[in-house]
Amino acid sequence: MQWVPAAPIFSMKSSSSSLSQPISKKLKKPEQVGKKIPFESLKAVFATLVNAFVNSAFKFGENHTILQGNFAPVDEIGEAVVISNIEGQIPMDFPEGIRFGKTNKDNGNTSIFQHGKKVYTVAEDHLPYEINIANLDTYGSWDINGTWNRPFTSHPKVAPQTGELIIMGSDVKKPYYVLGVISGKYIILTFIHFEKDKESRIGVMARYGDAESIIWFQVQNHCTFHLINSFEDGDEVVVRGCRTTGSFIPGPSYKTDEYQWYQRAYRYTSIESEGFDPSVDSAIFPRPYEWRLNLKTQKVTEAFLTGTEYAMDFPTMNSNFLGYKNKYAYTQVLDSAVSSKSGMPNFKMFAKLSFDEKEKGNGQFIKEEYHRLEEGTFCSGLQFVGKPGGVDEDDGWLVCYVHDERRNVSQVYLVDARKFSEEPIAKITLPQRVPCGFHASFIPKDSFS
Repeated sequence: MQWVPAAPIFSMKSSSSSLSQPISKKLKKPEQVGKKIPFESLKAVFATLVNAFVNSAFKFGENHTILQGNFAPVDEIGEAVVISNIEGQIPMDFPEGIRFGKTNKDNGNTSIFQHGKKVYTVAEDHLPYEINIANLDTYGSWDINGTWNRPFTSHPKVAPQTGELIIMGSDVKKPYYVLGVISGKYIILTFIHFEKDKESRIGVMARYGDAESIIWFQVQNHCTFHLINSFEDGDEVVVRGCRTTGSFIPGPSYKTDEYQWYQRAYRYTSIESEGFDPSVDSAIFPRPYEWRLNLKTQKVTEAFLTGTEYAMDFPTMNSNFLGYKNKYAYTQVLDSAVSSKSGMPNFKMFAKLSFDEKEKGNGQFIKEEYHRLEEGTFCSGLQFVGKPGGVDEDDGWLVCYVHDERRNVSQVYLVDARKFSEEPIAKITLPQRVPCGFHASFIPKDSFS
C-alpha cells in the first residue's frame, strides 16, 4: 500500500490595520497615459493587484495543532512490503481483498469506491479518478463517458438488486446540491440548510420519478454528513444518519477564539444550560438519529436513537442490506475531550447499534455495544466485511485502522461482529504510521479487474 502525506493546512486571519495601507502604493504608475498596453502586461498588473490585496487583507500561518500527532504528514514507503507482524489469527474464510484509507491531500482525498470492475478515488469537489489497484497509479478522471460535468459524491450508493450506482453532485449553479440514497422504490433526497433558526427538508422521489413527483417533508434544522441507511416500512420511508446541528467545515470564523469554539462544539451541552448557543454548543456532537416520513399523511416523526454520553459518526453496515430494513450498524465513537483540544475529530472506540433492541433500563434509546481501545489509541476508517456464506446480518468482521499515539504504531484490527466487545481476533502491525483519514473501503479481490 502507498500512503500519501496530508497537505499543509493554513489558517487565515483578517488584518484590518494592513487594509488601511493604500494598495495602490504597491503598483508602479504607468509611464505614458493612453499608450496601448499588451494583454500579458495587463494580466501581470491584475495579478499584482490581487496579490497586493490578499497580502494586505490576510495573514497566513500554518495551523500546527492540526498537524500534530497522527494528523501529521508521513513519507511514502514507495514499494510493496510484506507484512508478517500479526497478533492472533486471520480467519481462513476472511475474503481476500484490498483495504484502502484516504489521507487528506488532493481532489481524491475523501473516499474510494468500486464499480464495473474498476476502482476510483473521489472527493466532493471533483470527478472521480480511476486508479490501478496493483500500484495505485492514476489513469485519469471519470466523467461517465462524457455524460457527467459536475462534481461527484464521495458516497455513491449501489442499488442492491440491479447494481446501479446512485450518485449526486454539488455545484455553484442550479441544482446546487442533491444527495441520493436508494431505498427500494424510492430515492431519498436531502437538502441541508445551515442558516440559524431555519428548517431543513427531506424530499422523497419515486425510483423512476422526476422533480414533479417529489414529496417534501419539513424537518428540524440539522447538518448530517453521513447517512446510515434508508428503507421502506409500511407507509413510511425511514432515514437514519449521524445528526449534528453544525459543521467543522469551515469551522469557527476568524473573529472567534478557536480553542474556545472547539471546546464547546465537540462537547455535549444541554439546551437548558445557561448561555446555550445553538450555533456553537454541541454543534459537532453527532449522534444516531431517525426520521420517519409518512407518505400518506406527509407527517414526520424524528428523534435521536442514542443518549448524550457519546458522540459517534462515520457509520458502516452490511452492504447487502442497503435500502432494506437493517438490524445493525457500526460507528466510530468520538473522544470529545481530545477532539476539543486538537480541533480535529479523534475516535477512541467502535460502537455496534442494534435498532431492534432497547437499551436496558432506558426504553427511549436503542441498544449500544462498544469495542473499547486502549488509552491514547484512536481509530479511523471502520468497515464491515461480510462472512462468505453468512446467514445473519452481523455474520462478519469489523476491520479498522488503529494508531497508538504513545508507541507511534499503526495496526489493522479485525473484530468479530458477533463478539463485538471482545479482544480483536487479529492485530496486523503495519510497517509505518498511517495518518488519520476520512473514509476507507474494503474491496473483495474478485470484484475488480
